[in-house]
Formats: sequence, structure tokens, C-alpha cells
Amino acid sequence: MESSTGAATACPSCGYQRKATDRAPDWQCPRCGIAYAKYAAAPAASQAARQQQYEQAQKKSQSERRTRAIRLRGLLMFVGGGIVYVYLFLYTQRVGGIDKVENANNGGLFAGLLFSVPGVIAMIGLFELASGAPIDTAMEWWDGLRGWQRGLYGIAAIIAVFFLIMVGVVIVG
Repeated sequence: MESSTGAATACPSCGYQRKATDRAPDWQCPRCGIAYAKYAAAPAASQAARQQQYEQAQKKSQSERRTRAIRLRGLLMFVGGGIVYVYLFLYTQRVGGIDKVENANNGGLFAGLLFSVPGVIAMIGLFELASGAPIDTAMEWWDGLRGWQRGLYGIAAIIAVFFLIMVGVVIVG
């Protein structure tokens, strides 16, 4: 390889000094066979590849941190809602059942809300803990479904809940 001044230069890969008697093309090293232009471009390409790998690792790390934070929030919601729900259940059992709570508060609306709020919080927490995705993501996914798809998923959920209730009745009963 010759510089613009005509002096012979060394191959950037193997260090071979090109001679006038060499038969290899001017763009190729006679000893190792590399193309001078490709060899010069390789470090820039590898630097770009390393930068791309670094950026992908950063995105993955951020995604993992976000997922961990969502799962932690889900765990706290599940445990917190579950503790309140169990406390309310035990309280109603101590005072004589849900009927006593309903009669003391002039109707069952208060008792229903009393149990439903911590139960819903616990179930949202369980979803976030299990999936690692916020509940908003599931709501957007649900909104994107067609009617028949919602029907199939709804029927499957009802069957699953019925099955779990029956298993609970058999275990407790």
C-alpha cells in the first residue's frame, strides 16, 4: 500500500511492507490478504456495535428495574389489601357475622364496600405481582379486544372463579 506521497506503508493488520514486485491488487495486502479499506472501516463498525450493545443493555436494565418496581408495588398492594380484608373478615366473625354489620349500618351497602375495596386492591396487587405489568396495561389490552374475544375471556374467568370457589368449599367444608 502506498501513501499519497508514493512511499510504501505497512499493512495495518500484519505490518507487511508492500513492495513494487508484489502481485496482489493495490487495495489488498499481499501477505495476509485483507482489504485495506475494510480493515480501516472495521474499528468504526465495531465501535458502533459496542455502542449499540451498550444502549440495548441500558434499556434492558431500565426495563428490569421498572418491572421490579411494579412487582414490589403489587406485592405491597396484595399484602396490604389482604391484611385489611382478613381483619375485616375476622371482625365480622367476632361481632356475629356480616348480618350484624349490615343491620348496625342500616343496610348492606356499607358492608359490601367495606369488603370490596381492600379485596379489589389486593387483586390488583396480585395481578401486578404476577405479571410485572401495571393494571393500566391490562385495561388498554382489554379495551383493544373485539366483543367476542371479551366474551370468551369473560366466560373463561367465570369458569376459573367458579372452580376456585368449589375447591375452597371442598377444602373448608
